[in-house]
Order: sequence, then structure tokens, then C-alpha cells
Amino acid sequence: WGLIPERVQLFPAVTNKRKKKYSTPAGDFSSQYVNNSIFSIGRIIIKEHWGSLIIASRAKAICDKIASVNQKKYKKEVIEYLEK
Repeated sequence: WGLIPERVQLFPAVTNKRKKKYSTPAGDFSSQYVNNSIFSIGRIIIKEHWGSLIIASRAKAICDKIASVNQKKYKKEVIEYLEK
């Protein structure tokens, strides 16, 4: 019916560099700035022979979500919800 998208429309991320939006054949990406003390929480670094990857742990995903909420009111609500 075409009412529900069959794919993710936007892939959000956080960065300790400047925010950025870009489109690729794989989809649209958006990164939002968070300071370095938040960015480094819960990241997992995997080193391979061809290079390194940074992957978010579950804790990092939650911290990133809280950090991406702009309004203080909503940050407080998210923190209260997670503490339940």
C-alpha cells in the first residue's frame, strides 16, 4: 500500500567533530556533535589487520540518544524513564 516505508529513511549518529548531513546510495546519514566526554562513553574499538572500527555498546547507544535530545525538558524525561 506504500504507507509504511520499507527501509530506514535516516541513519542518525553522533560525532566529536562537526555535525554533518549527507546522502549515499545506501541512505541518508546525519551526525550530531556531542562533546568528547560523552562521545567516548561505551565505545568498543575493534582492531583488524585492515584497520580499526568503533562500534557502540548498548550503553553508548543510550547515552547518544540522551545527548541528541536538544531540549532540557526531554533530557530529564529520558533520564527519568531510563532510571525506572
